[in-house]
Formats: sequence, structure tokens, C-alpha cells
Amino acid sequence: MVPSHPNTTFETVSRKLSELQDAQSKHLQLQEIREMLEVVHTPEYPHFLHFFFPVFYNILRQGQPQTVDGIEQKIRFSILEILSRLPPNESLKPYVSNLLKLSMYLLEVENEDCAVVCLRIIVDLHKNYRPLLEAEVQPFLDIVQKMYNELQKTMQSAFERKQTNTNPTGLLPANQPPNPAQNNIFQNIQETQGPKVPVQLIPSMSSFKVLLECPIIVVLLYQLYPQFLPTAISKFLPLIVPALALQAPPDAPTTHHAVYVDFIATQVKTLSFLAYIMRGYGEQMKPYIEAVPRLVMQLLKNCPNESTAVRKELLIAVRHLVASDFRTGFVPHLDLFLDERLLIGGGRTHEGLRVLGYSTVADLVHHIRIDLPLVQLSRIVFLFTRNLHDPTLPFNLHTLAVKLLLNLTDVIPRRNEEGKGRMLLMRILDSFAGKFASLRRQIPKLMSQYQHFQQILSSSQHSSHSSSSDKDKEKEKEKEKKKKKKKKK
Repeated sequence: MVPSHPNTTFETVSRKLSELQDAQSKHLQLQEIREMLEVVHTPEYPHFLHFFFPVFYNILRQGQPQTVDGIEQKIRFSILEILSRLPPNESLKPYVSNLLKLSMYLLEVENEDCAVVCLRIIVDLHKNYRPLLEAEVQPFLDIVQKMYNELQKTMQSAFERKQTNTNPTGLLPANQPPNPAQNNIFQNIQETQGPKVPVQLIPSMSSFKVLLECPIIVVLLYQLYPQFLPTAISKFLPLIVPALALQAPPDAPTTHHAVYVDFIATQVKTLSFLAYIMRGYGEQMKPYIEAVPRLVMQLLKNCPNESTAVRKELLIAVRHLVASDFRTGFVPHLDLFLDERLLIGGGRTHEGLRVLGYSTVADLVHHIRIDLPLVQLSRIVFLFTRNLHDPTLPFNLHTLAVKLLLNLTDVIPRRNEEGKGRMLLMRILDSFAGKFASLRRQIPKLMSQYQHFQQILSSSQHSSHSSSSDKDKEKEKEKEKKKKKKKKK
């Protein structure tokens, strides 16, 4: 609720917050401020900023960034959360410059949890106060470039870092049967273990989670400030390609699984960034035409099967690369592209990726089909004729397969080695004939389903019409009754 005398309350609470020495009491005071944060959506918002912003600023700027998860970390994180929720309107405008500079400073010195909130603040400020903040764009780009420069050291330290116990409670996985002996062991451990060891926090400049957010922010800044793009291309390209070439240790997927997933996601975000900045800068990309497709195949191999979102973004980036001059670099790797397990991963969670994966392959084949030998053409025909008859695939993939196979009929006759090209054409023709036969069996079922749907639709429309007409009749009756009453009076 908004205080009855907001100015007095704001001044009292802010002074108390700045004077408190006990960390626990300060944290409790911040929780109370967060509960009354709805005041920022009222006319008292300028007064809130006048009293609280200097206190928040001094605590963050003069305090020490934390390396362990304790009460001081909670205080700093709470303040950043409050700052990130401030509405970006005219009331905040006088404080924007200091808030952005503070966030940029903390981005370099804080731990990864606080730094991620700082990134959120930076993005919101640039979106809403673009003309005022142009001078702060290059310093942010310099920070991102510094993180890419140190990415190899970050990777080494991340995979050398000792992992905390992922099962501190001693509870068994849901799919593992209970073992009385193990239960006794866990109970003894819990009874004998001492106080909990504080969780070590990762520095922001050595964090995959922080760098993971940076490429999309850089893209946003280039959209808001396009004048920075030409000069930045030459600086970022020599950093991006080595970043894509980094390889985690062979045992990282098992010993540091969560960190490994963040590392691969960072590389995929970097590839998406590359796919964005290459537009209109083909000449500067030519030295990397062979290297980037090779690194893409490496990412497809390294991407964990369960990371569906990461693989989806990877395939989207690949699709953009295939539509550019990079497509020629994918020709030596086409056989790997035709491997479904490599393309979309294993497991049932990747069924939704099949459309994106196969459409990416189809785009690639369409552009490079003239340069393909008969052996690769044969593998492509086998893959897409199989897809054409796969009932688990949606109809749009069947249509895609037909279009691609029709495009290949122009190329295959030129590769008619010992009659093998003719055999491929016959296979395509036989596949089309088989598809017509299956459609002949499916069309009556589809028509019956369509008619059933039409009946349901018409009945629902009729019922709604009848109900509306009934309501109209009732209204007319009521009107007539009112008229009769008036006449009687």
C-alpha cells in the first residue's frame, strides 16, 4: 500500500536503511521496501526515487562484490532487483545516466547472479532512453570483447572448478529403488556433517551465463545504434571464430554437465550473433567460409541431446548460414547433415525439431544440388523418399520432400553413371506412385473427418443462433409487457 505520508515515510526508511550496520536487519528492511514497491506506479514515484536511489547507489558502489552466497549477497541482489523493476518513464530520466554507469561498473566486478540483473537493467535503459545513452554503447562492446578474449581461460577454470554436491539431501532419484543400507549411510552423513559450506559464486567476467546473454544484447544495440556496426565487425570476427572452435574436455558432459550445457549454449548464441552480423558484410566473411561450417558440425556433435532449445537455436542459425555464401562450405559435410541423430539429436524430446532440421537440409541441398555427386544425390533421395512415406511426420514435411525430389530430377540425369541416375529417377517415380496409393486410402477418412467437423460446426452455429433468437424473443416479450403496463397506468 502507498503510505499515508509518503515523503516522511520515504525519508525515514531510506535514512534507516543507510544507517543500519547489521546485515540481517538491512536485508529485512529491503524486503519491506520490495513489498511497498507498487508505489513506483503511483504519483509518489519521483519522491521514492529522490530518497531511495542515492541510498541504493551508495550501497552498491561502496560495498564489496560478494564471492560467496551469504547475507551481503542477498542485500546486493535485492537492491538490483528493485532497480530492475523501476518503470522507465520521465520520473526515472534524471537518474538514468548514473544507473547505467553503475550497472556497467557492477557488470565487470560482480558475481554472475548480480551481473545478469545488471544486463537486464542495461537493456531496458537503452530501449527506453536511446538518444541519451549513445556514449555508453562502446564501453559495453569493449566489455563483451574482453569476455570473448578471455573465454579460453574461462572455459579452463570452469571445467577445473570443483562441482558442489548435486544431491546434498541424500535423496535417491525417482527411478532408483530404495536401499536400506544406503539410507543408513545418508543418515549417518547428515548426522556427522558440520555446518553448510557457503556456495562459491562465479565472477561475472568468467561466467558462461553472463556471456550467454551478451550476443543478443549486442545485436539489439546494433539495431538501436547502427552506426557502430561497421567498425565493430572487424573487432568481433577475430574473436567469434576462435570462440566457436573451443572444445570442452571429453569428460565435461558427465563431470560438469550444467556448466557444459551453458558452454555449448554460449557457443550457439555466438553463432547466432555471427549469422546476424554477416548480413551485408560478405567480403569480410570470405576468410571464414570453410572454417565456420566445420565448427557448425562440431557444435551439432557436441550439443547435448536433452538441450532442445539450444539445438533449435543452432538449427535456426545454420539455416541463416545456408542462405548465405557459407553454403559452399557445407558441401564436404553434407553426409553428416543427412544423419538424423546428428541433425536433431536422439530421444523423443526432439520430435519437434524434425521439421526445422529437414527443412534446413532441404534448403542446403536446393542451393548446392548442382555440385553434388551421384553418391550424395542417392543418399538424399533415400532420406526424403523415406520421409515422404513416414506417417509420423506432418504433411508440410511430406510436401517439402516432394518439392526437393522434383528439384533433383533436373540434376540426376546429368550424373547418369552406368545407368545409376536412371535408377534414382525410377525410385523417385515409384515413391510418388506409392504416395498416391496411400493418399487414395487416406482421402475417404480425411473427407469423413472433414464432414464430421462441418456438422459439429454447423450444429454449434445453429444452437448459438437459436439461443440468440430465443433471447431476442424474450426481450421482445419483456418490452411488450412494459408497454401493456404503461397503457394500464
